[in-house]
Amino acid sequence: MPDRPSPGQWRLYVITDEKASRGRSHLQVAEAAILGGADVLSAAGQGGLQRSALRVAMQLRKLTRDANIPFIVNDRLDIALAAGADGVHVGQTDLPASVVREIMGPDRILGFR
Repeated sequence: MPDRPSPGQWRLYVITDEKASRGRSHLQVAEAAILGGADVLSAAGQGGLQRSALRVAMQLRKLTRDANIPFIVNDRLDIALAAGADGVHVGQTDLPASVVREIMGPDRILGFR
């Protein structure tokens, strides 16, 4: 990720989630966030149909790539890898972080809670 701020330098980390966005789509929230100065974008609420989740992730990947900001997918390693995301954020009920790191490799971002 050349010329991008590293995680320690991020000032505005925006998480899109259609359930929490008052009727706005992931893409609408992402576009507004990027215009507002987001340093990184993360997509949550991707637990639905895989094809739909992948379609949304690929749209967000294109948008973030054009804006030169990192894109992270929450909870869905499969979608993150398929969409070419910069990273994934996993929780207590997802695959263990050590397994995710092994699958993703050392160069992608891994967040966990």
